[in-house]
Amino acid sequence: MDRALSIYICDDDLYFAEKIKQYVKSIMCGMCNVKICTFDNGDDLLHEYEKSSSDAVFLDIDIPDMNGFQIAEALQKNNSNAIIVFITSYEDKVYQSWTYQPFWFV
Repeated sequence: MDRALSIYICDDDLYFAEKIKQYVKSIMCGMCNVKICTFDNGDDLLHEYEKSSSDAVFLDIDIPDMNGFQIAEALQKNNSNAIIVFITSYEDKVYQSWTYQPFWFV
């Protein structure tokens, strides 16, 4: 069996994170084996990433305690090759994110 594509989703609103998870699963259905984990804070995501890295990370920008930019910076310091996709409803935050070289925005 091929290795599963690993995707992490981090949003302090777990309901929204689950919605994104279901949407990604519906898109990936049948194309490849995919493992999706959801997190409601950056500490948990980074702890899990140390044990088992991810191919793609969807990050809410506006998360209390550790925001999406801080999580992306921590991933980059760990030499992460994960694709970063920022999730935000604040247009002004998009321009601030270029420092982290995101793949896309949702």
